[in-house]
Amino acid sequence: MSGFEMGGSSPQFAPFSCKVCGTIGHVETEYQRMGLCGKCVCRAANAFNLKHAGEPLRNFCTDKEWNDWMDARQQWKSRYRAPLDKALRRERLELDGYRCQQCGDHHRLCVKRMKHRNDPGPETVDDLLTLCRTCLPKVEIRK
Repeated sequence: MSGFEMGGSSPQFAPFSCKVCGTIGHVETEYQRMGLCGKCVCRAANAFNLKHAGEPLRNFCTDKEWNDWMDARQQWKSRYRAPLDKALRRERLELDGYRCQQCGDHHRLCVKRMKHRNDPGPETVDDLLTLCRTCLPKVEIRK
């Protein structure tokens, strides 16, 4: 039984340090659970293939390619925000009387963030709007 099933912390947030290069990160994959970062696993696999097959791996990447890929991955991850706080969502729904603020419908409601993700400051109830699924795509985010 994993730590997550036993009520422990989620394994994906467990910190680890690579046994080869010392890189510090969070466990996301099986080889990271064994104490290796992706770069070291890639290097080891390529070295094994060169020794036994006489040719490098087809998808082996250099350090520069690896760093470029990691930078692109971080930029992709930063585009997405954390899920909306349940207490804020509930408060917005109660303030709007569990009704869509565009058409007044009370079925299939969503709470939409009206603040652009790059705007500084904490999220407040005033930054949210209750909408039904029909009206949701029609409303644009304030910039």
